[in-house]
Amino acid sequence: MKKMITAWMLVLTLLVPIHAFAHTGMEEADPSEGSVVTESIYEVTVTFTTPISEGSTVALTAADGTELALQDVVIDENTMMVKTVEPLPNGTINVDWKIVGEDGHPIEEGYSFEVDAPIEEAPSSDEEGQAEESVDTEDAPESESESATESASDEAVDDSNQLRNSLLIAGIAALILIVGVVVFFVRKPKRNE
Repeated sequence: MKKMITAWMLVLTLLVPIHAFAHTGMEEADPSEGSVVTESIYEVTVTFTTPISEGSTVALTAADGTELALQDVVIDENTMMVKTVEPLPNGTINVDWKIVGEDGHPIEEGYSFEVDAPIEEAPSSDEEGQAEESVDTEDAPESESESATESASDEAVDDSNQLRNSLLIAGIAALILIVGVVVFFVRKPKRNE
């Protein structure tokens, strides 16, 4: 019985660290978590502890719950750079992401920071009319890129699920193999000398 307990303790000791260090997390961000930004900014950068998949997504929301329009999201290995269409509004900005880390696990996390930038003067009515016209012409291509991004995101989630299922099957097979080896050595008949 002592051998069986020792064998199980060994198996558990080997499996727990693998699971504990498998997930990707945020390493750093600019602006950093909890910081107060005192200038107009259009960009947020998040760096993760491991590379992330191209299908990873991010959303920026203002204090009132309004999701901010994104111009571009660039993923380069373990860095996600987000550019907004307009400068970030004053107040709390929540940065929420859905990423697929190096280990294949989908992760949803986020952080927040404050913006306290000087308010810019509103354009005159003539400038507003011109600005609205240019925004209207830009909306159509943006919609196409949004649907392409959603499609790519769905494909990445499917790939992530396939990878996760493969890893789960491999883990179960390895566990069965380890248990089989332990049982073989523990139940080995003693020799009479």
